Parts: sequence; structure tokens; C-alpha cells
Amino acid sequence: MGKKTEKTGFPHCPGSGTTFVQRTGQEDGVWNSIKTKSVSFVRKVVVAVLGGTVLLVGVAMILTPGPAILVIPVGLAILAVEFAWARNLLKSAKSYVGRKTQKNGPAASPGDPLPPA
Repeated sequence: MGKKTEKTGFPHCPGSGTTFVQRTGQEDGVWNSIKTKSVSFVRKVVVAVLGGTVLLVGVAMILTPGPAILVIPVGLAILAVEFAWARNLLKSAKSYVGRKTQKNGPAASPGDPLPPA
């Protein structure tokens, strides 16, 4: 940013002189840095509250009727947007499920014939 010249003072008041102040433009950079940090903090808080709530609802569904096996990964996915620990946990859960499904093979669909005994 270039230098800006601003008038300060109260020219309509007697005895108040008008002065000129040179601005370097660095003030805008400081403001943008503060604004960026606060937006980042607010985003992290919103993701934590939303993801934590969905995750806790999923954990509660383990004891109550509900699709806990679907809701818990959704809560982790929301948390993984901002937090590395949730990203790592979600990645390890995906690999665990992948290993178990490869080991056991695909699930039988309702129309499949029964295997020979």
C-alpha cells in the first residue's frame, strides 16, 4: 500500500489546527492479520462444537436405538476439517474397516442363494 495523507483536527473549531499525518499502509496489514486470526478461531470453535455434538450423539446412539455406526464417522469427518487427531482417527478407522471387509468378503445380499453346506 502506498502512503496516504489524511487531515486530522477540527477545522470548524477556533484554535484547532489542521495537521497532516502520513500513513504507511502497515496499519491495514495489522488489521487483516487480526481479522484473519479471529476468523480462524471462530471457524475452529464452530467446527469443534458442531463436530463434537454430532460425535457425542453418535456415541449416545451406541446405547440407544439409532445408526451410531453412521453418525460417529460423520462427527469425526466434521472434526477432521480442523483437527489432525480426528483426521488420523478417521483414517485409521477407514483402514480398519477396509481390512475387515477384504478379509470377510462382501456381505451377502437378500437375493443371493445360500452357499452349499
